[in-house]
Amino acid sequence: MTEKDLWKWILDNFSDNGVASIGRKLGLKIPGFRQINPQQKNFKVLRPKLINEALSPKNLGDLKGFFNSVAQGDEKFLEHRGKNKEELQTLMEEEITPSILLSVLLSSDDENDINKALELAEQLIEEGRLDQMEKYAEDNFGDEDGSEEEVEDESSVKDVDLKQLQQKIAALEKKLVKSEQKNEELKAKLIDVQNALNSEKKLWKDEKKGLTQEIHTLKSQQGGLKSSADAAYAERDSMEKKMEQQKDIMKKKDEEISRLNAIILNYKTQKKNSPEEESVVGETVNAGQDQPSIQEEIRINVAVIGDPKNSRVQRYNKFNLNIIESSDIEDEKQKDILEAADQIWLLTYKIPRSVQKRLRGVLKDRDTQEFATFIDLEKHMQKG
Repeated sequence: MTEKDLWKWILDNFSDNGVASIGRKLGLKIPGFRQINPQQKNFKVLRPKLINEALSPKNLGDLKGFFNSVAQGDEKFLEHRGKNKEELQTLMEEEITPSILLSVLLSSDDENDINKALELAEQLIEEGRLDQMEKYAEDNFGDEDGSEEEVEDESSVKDVDLKQLQQKIAALEKKLVKSEQKNEELKAKLIDVQNALNSEKKLWKDEKKGLTQEIHTLKSQQGGLKSSADAAYAERDSMEKKMEQQKDIMKKKDEEISRLNAIILNYKTQKKNSPEEESVVGETVNAGQDQPSIQEEIRINVAVIGDPKNSRVQRYNKFNLNIIESSDIEDEKQKDILEAADQIWLLTYKIPRSVQKRLRGVLKDRDTQEFATFIDLEKHMQKG
């Protein structure tokens, strides 16, 4: 058992009045509690906090000093110091409450008294007798020879000291004067704040008016922009329809060219035909079409890395475009397309910057062209 453990047992066995008196004497302050009053209901919550605070390292020395001053004020207490353990145990059993006697020994300046108190208390606790002896002493001779009531009386007079009350009254009066002064200052500040608030309200109203006018102007501009956008969308739809019509015309022409080429190939493979017949066939073919040339124009094979996603690229028959996504560049099929391509075009506006650098390294030995916008791409295709 430690000295702190024994002090806790002693204080736990003191009455509420005794613990409250010790707390006031030591000047203990517990957050959330304005005063130490054992008559209040919340003292049950305050009591363990007072005991823990009294046993803290910063207050334990004062606690021992307080009990030593109580012992010094009574010769009967001092006579118990210096006795052996057997004599002390007899006193606990027949004359004095164990908690009082142990407090007298623990507060002694003599280490022998402190060690005897610790050894005797530990022995009685192991035997299961210390709490029994405390209860028996309280029932039979609790207040004899200087009990905890004397501890309470030691500080009760100072708690109601008239001089302290007068000092408190004077301090409160000073505080009241300061409060009145502060109240006047706050009134003056309130007037200033009110004036500032009125000025802010006026500024806010003017700003609100300006913002309202600006909103009306922007709404009018928005209406004009919407009309322009609608016209642009209509024009785009018209152009797309024309493009579809052109595609249909080109498709029909391509089909006609393919049909005529098939006829020519069929006649050339017929070995029995005479030169005169071949001449007739040529005349028949030329008479059956309005095309400027039977042979299909030779087209440039181009590998385009990055999908332009614009149907206008189909207008330019000179180029056979093979679209490759930058993410599929390592695919074996796409590699074959790259190998077979006459030209390689990089649509940098469709390829992430991190991928562009890698592609330039892979294609450094190939004929490549880069296009930063679709307009650049279309201009190049127009030039052919």
